[in-house]
Amino acid sequence: MRSRDDWIFTALHARLTASQRFALYDGRAWLDTELADTLAASRPITCPLVVLLCSGERNDAMSAAVLAGHPGIVVVRIDVDKRESSGADSIHVDHVQHLQLDQRRLGFDRLLSAMQYLVEHHGIRDAERLARFLVLDDPSSSDADAVRFLRMPSRKDARDRDGKLPPQAIRWLNELLRDYFARYPLTEDNGLSLSRARATALIDALDRPVPERGSELRGAEQELLQHLSQESAARDALVLLRQRLALGEDAVLALIICLAPDVDLSYQLIFGHIQDDMTRRFASSALIDALLFGHGSDTAANAVAQLRDWRLLAIDGQHAAAEQSLRIDPVIVQWLFVGDTALRDDHAVKSATIADAWTGGEFLCGSADRELRDEMCARLVDAGLARSWVVLSGSDCDGWRALLELAAADTRIGLLRVSLARFVALDMPAREDAAIRLARAARLMDWRMVVDCADEVIDAAALSSLVDACAEQPALCLLVSPDARVAMSSLPRGRWRAHSRGPSSLLSRTMHFRIVLSILGIKLELPTFAKHLSERLATAYPLSVCGLHAATALAGAAMTPALSADERVRALTSACRSVAAPDILRLARRIEPTYKLTEVLVPADRAVLLEEIVANTRHTRVVLDEWGFGNQLQYGRGVAALFAGPSGTGKTMAAQAIACELGVDVLAIDLSRIVSKYIGETEKHLDSVIGDAERSGAVLLFDEADALFGKRSEVKDAHDRYANIEVAYLLQRMEAFSGLAILTTNNRHNLDQAFLRRLRFIVDFPRPDASLRERIWRQCIPESAPVAKKVDWHMLAHFDLSGGVIRQVTLRAAFLAARQEKTEIGMEQLIEALRSEFNKLGMQAAEREVAEYQQALSRQDKAA
Repeated sequence: MRSRDDWIFTALHARLTASQRFALYDGRAWLDTELADTLAASRPITCPLVVLLCSGERNDAMSAAVLAGHPGIVVVRIDVDKRESSGADSIHVDHVQHLQLDQRRLGFDRLLSAMQYLVEHHGIRDAERLARFLVLDDPSSSDADAVRFLRMPSRKDARDRDGKLPPQAIRWLNELLRDYFARYPLTEDNGLSLSRARATALIDALDRPVPERGSELRGAEQELLQHLSQESAARDALVLLRQRLALGEDAVLALIICLAPDVDLSYQLIFGHIQDDMTRRFASSALIDALLFGHGSDTAANAVAQLRDWRLLAIDGQHAAAEQSLRIDPVIVQWLFVGDTALRDDHAVKSATIADAWTGGEFLCGSADRELRDEMCARLVDAGLARSWVVLSGSDCDGWRALLELAAADTRIGLLRVSLARFVALDMPAREDAAIRLARAARLMDWRMVVDCADEVIDAAALSSLVDACAEQPALCLLVSPDARVAMSSLPRGRWRAHSRGPSSLLSRTMHFRIVLSILGIKLELPTFAKHLSERLATAYPLSVCGLHAATALAGAAMTPALSADERVRALTSACRSVAAPDILRLARRIEPTYKLTEVLVPADRAVLLEEIVANTRHTRVVLDEWGFGNQLQYGRGVAALFAGPSGTGKTMAAQAIACELGVDVLAIDLSRIVSKYIGETEKHLDSVIGDAERSGAVLLFDEADALFGKRSEVKDAHDRYANIEVAYLLQRMEAFSGLAILTTNNRHNLDQAFLRRLRFIVDFPRPDASLRERIWRQCIPESAPVAKKVDWHMLAHFDLSGGVIRQVTLRAAFLAARQEKTEIGMEQLIEALRSEFNKLGMQAAEREVAEYQQALSRQDKAA
């Protein structure tokens, strides 16, 4: 940076500080000497964007050092020039086409938008990670908003090639046309009419052998072919096209002829004159045949067919086959003169690919991950893997994706991320065209194609079309799939290698969460606290590295510097919950538990069972994995419990208390959303919500479970059959559930007996006795509520009520006291609320008893 009193620096620093899109690294701006010291010491820079504001020579050295040492960072150079810059080239962004501007200068807002887009969509090569802006240094200006930044043209394409046809091709084309005119002289009226003499001359020409080509044409063609075959000419776009698509000599010559009208409009007039039709200004098979081989040869058709195979030609079908206009695909024309951006922006390619890089690589820092990263680097650069596939399988597909991104950054090789789900969504003709264009783009950019099958049931036909299009790919292709066997069935035999990556262990996930705590700046008092917190989060939310990246970003967006460590932990927990199951609220209700186990008043033996449920859930990993009991359980790794008892006895409250003890949420199944009238939809909904509960680590609560887990009946009609299918599916899915599921019911005898065998715990919740009822009465009134000292708790406990009814009575009494403007809740309000509750429940005998007590209490008050 320049000196602190620089007004341009001050204005830019203020804009970046006030912007919601940017945050300063270390919360401050760096001096150029600090950055130089950091680069000299090879210390890492972990921010995604470096903005350099200093002199031109200083910027050159700084930007080169940052780009070389930090492959994932974007560098924005802001050069200060006191010269009038109005004569500079017009603003353009080479690799971000939709940011192209007609204006010559950008204001601060446009500058920040351009910087943000570059960070989000930059490539992996140096030229795609560097942007240069020029500012007019005007110290007399008092308005910072008047500052304008000029976007300077970036360096050449990342391949450092010339974006034009080589002079050898232009010379050969011109000599070809001159030679044709010498061999087949045309009349002045050609293109307007055909005289009898001209027709006779054409007939005579058909009888004569093809004239020899002139020496000038032969020399130009030999020079062109020699140029196309030289390795030193690899910076030439036409040479790259021929080499990477393995085009024959005739195909390349035909391509140059077809490309000529797009290079210079003069060739359109010449072609129209040759074809005796000024509406046909582009090449055709007949024209190529006439220019290259003489009339009647099939070599031109073979050359055109090779170009068509790679979708290099856009064909006009309004004429006969030999007369169809042949135009070079606009994408290829743009690629020849602009660069790889044209291939990435091809509609067919964009419709089947993922533009954004896969995330989560910052968490893969273990020794095993480093070994796999090195192996992936070797795979990407190994020239011996041409026309072969590498299958990356296993349950941790996000881990494979992140490793590939790291390996691509290390080797500076691009990835063409093909989504099989998007590819399958295309119709059949578009799918075939997209497969070829994807293979073409991968070849021309020298990128590695990665077919992502992780989020889609593999469509064998769609995958086979991709494999066929990549059959002769000069580099390896990669396929990410959770099931290697299904994927390999579509790959050619003997031309694939498989690697497997299992689910991440609890230890790895704990280490990942330690990194998350460090990134978010969550500092706890003791290191053991951070370890326990990381382990608890890793157990409750088994997120992949991609999910961790999203949760970290989501939590970071919700945090402010003023938040305490506990508030930051809550923000992180909420973010993990949202990322783990983003659609879960569509089928279930999330309940944040507030009760504690000590507040659940049940008989002592039931309380022991509730604590045992917590212990079984908390120590699952130790018993099943470390002690080996999991090897005996093909299914049933989860914990399933049934809470049975009359209404209001604390079943739902106990479920929430268990979740609170475990530090997770409760997901209560919403029957109105789960059950569907359409066949098979109920099973899909159940599978979705149970899977979301597994990913989010929540307690799954089936309230009134007999509605779903009822007994299967004898099949008398189709309704019975499909109802039994739902129950049978639920049996299977619950058995495979790996979390904690709690079922509550008022009548356990309504449940199918097959469920009872799969339950690890069955807890009966009886109606509370007098001693428990007195404790419930006292507990249902908060400590902060004013209560009269003369309340007869023993008398209230005399009535046989459940805990749920007692809570209703105390709440009603509190509202009565507030309405009567009492300073405390007394026995009078409690008795009145109790009497109203008995009346609501239709318990006339109990109501009369309460009424008598109320009258006696009233007489006692009057006597007093």
